[in-house]
Amino acid sequence: MTYLGSSQNEVLNTKPDYQKILQNQSKVFDCMELVVDELQGSVKQLQAFMDESTKCFQKVSVQLGKRSMQQLDPSPARKLLKLQLQNPPATRGSGSCQ
Repeated sequence: MTYLGSSQNEVLNTKPDYQKILQNQSKVFDCMELVVDELQGSVKQLQAFMDESTKCFQKVSVQLGKRSMQQLDPSPARKLLKLQLQNPPATRGSGSCQ
């Protein structure tokens, strides 16, 4: 056997058995798959929770807006504005004191 032949033979004999390594890691890959699946489910649940929360906050915001407008109704400024709208001021020159 030549030097080159024995060198190649040595390299081939010391090469890792990748198939065996993959088979040994099979349990790790199965576990990783389960973890990723669980994580994906958690992300979907979180997204649904965020969507539901956003809708709820929007609804509450509308309700609070309506309530705050109702609370402004009896305010003195609101009454004054309402009075002005109901009884518009007379235009100049149309009054009796000229």
